[in-house]
Amino acid sequence: MSAEYRRAEEGAPRVPLRAIDDISERMRPLVDRDRKVFGRVRNITRAVATSPATWQATVRAEQMFVTMKRVDAATRALLCLYTSLLNGCHYCIDDAAGVALEEGVPTGVIRSLVEPAPALDEGTAARLAYARFVALGEAEAPEGTVAHLARYADTEEILEVTAIVAMKCFWNRFVTALRIPPEGRCADPRLLALLFSAAERLQGEAASHCSGRR
Repeated sequence: MSAEYRRAEEGAPRVPLRAIDDISERMRPLVDRDRKVFGRVRNITRAVATSPATWQATVRAEQMFVTMKRVDAATRALLCLYTSLLNGCHYCIDDAAGVALEEGVPTGVIRSLVEPAPALDEGTAARLAYARFVALGEAEAPEGTVAHLARYADTEEILEVTAIVAMKCFWNRFVTALRIPPEGRCADPRLLALLFSAAERLQGEAASHCSGRR
């Protein structure tokens, strides 16, 4: 077993994070884009650089989020963050929290995802309740969840919310399975620590919920 895979067994990423100089010419546009948009080459880019097919798939998955027209950027960030909390994905929690802050979502609103607080309006709360149903993969939505959402969102938006949450679940599982470390996008370390702690609690609640259904 190579040294890089021995490290993966010990908790490091399960695939190599390629050194930037080792990334092939075919992948250079992605490297250049990362530098332009993020000011650095991301861990996710270094991870998928080994596989052109996976790189193309992940690029398309990223682009899907920005094609949504009915869900505004701030709500999209909250949906992604809440889904990532439910799935316990540290990489995506950091990323979505950072995006939410960049989109001007107040810290109090973000904290209200994991703390009792009246910061969420009813429409956002309805969207998040539906997101929980989608993220947890329940066979049936809790009574009234979809009907309540339909008071604030038409069919097109419900489809978009469903697609956003389902695609975020893909990202949660992809980066968690590969142990890709967070990018450090969230600039508020205290908020991030709160969200990581809440994710552990939510994971415990979800496990109990699943056990209760069996």
